[in-house]
Amino acid sequence: MKTGIKHHKYDIALLTLVLLSALTMLLASTDPLWKALEGTIGETILITNISGNNVLFNLSTGILVSYIFYLIVIYFPTKREKYNTRDSLCNEAVLVMMWGAPLHSKIKNLNDINNIEELIKELIVVNKFTDIEPLFIKEWANDSLNIYESLLPIAATISSEHLKRWSIATKNLRAIAKTDDEKEMFRYFLYFLEHIKNFRDEKI
Repeated sequence: MKTGIKHHKYDIALLTLVLLSALTMLLASTDPLWKALEGTIGETILITNISGNNVLFNLSTGILVSYIFYLIVIYFPTKREKYNTRDSLCNEAVLVMMWGAPLHSKIKNLNDINNIEELIKELIVVNKFTDIEPLFIKEWANDSLNIYESLLPIAATISSEHLKRWSIATKNLRAIAKTDDEKEMFRYFLYFLEHIKNFRDEKI
């Protein structure tokens, strides 16, 4: 959470610098004033002691150009990559819903990560696995635990909060693998789904 706050403060500071640079560039510019601003308060504001200051103009222009390159080369590609990583990990989570249920399961939302909220509600209402085989869920947990643990560093590349959600989901998966009690297994399965939902919904 602290890391997320630091990143947020960094983004605000960077945006503030860019806005100040844009204002400085405008004030230091030697371009003629727009006719629409002549004789208005805008002319008073824009005509300052730094008008025509080439050093300030070039510096602020450089900051703006650098920021645009940062958005194009780093920010947007990184953002897109994080979304793709999150979607890939969510698709991995869907396998649990496909693995343990028969083809014509009575539970409607087993294969759709986008309807995981409805799946959780549905399972809470019935309060049991219904036609999902607990044995298959346990086998799936055993088979998938190493995969989920190996994906923890991948989740960390998205954000610290995504890492936290994936880590808790993995702990619940480990609990499913260890227990033979069907009620406990069901409870941990619900917790697992809840944290996968939180992982999916966490802001990037």
